[in-house]
Amino acid sequence: MRHRLHVLVFATVCALGTVTAVALAAAEAVRTPAVVVTVAHKTRQGDVTVLDVSVHNTTAVARCAVVRVAARDRGGHDLAATTAAASISVPPHARRAVAARITLTRRQYAEQLYAFVPSQHPCPDGRDDR
Repeated sequence: MRHRLHVLVFATVCALGTVTAVALAAAEAVRTPAVVVTVAHKTRQGDVTVLDVSVHNTTAVARCAVVRVAARDRGGHDLAATTAAASISVPPHARRAVAARITLTRRQYAEQLYAFVPSQHPCPDGRDDR
């Protein structure tokens, strides 16, 4: 009798764990950020890199975003950063492009640069049309 109780408790815990894992995975897969920023193209001339950043609104409502681009090392530290757009309005389900310029030393390019990382935040003046 005791053995059956242990098996029943174990099976119940496994079933609850499986259901919870599937539910969390589905919730994470469905969750999409309102505004997605990516580096579409980069061009380097000397110490200056010009980055074309794509800003995509994934919602059915117009959004306002502040777009920033950072040059990062492998440790996640910013070597340089710039604001590509202090305030950009993106219509529903649309893409906009902005340009950013980042200057690094030759040593930073050769030894430290890991990636250019774009980020976005809602406009601070509350112009986000939610």
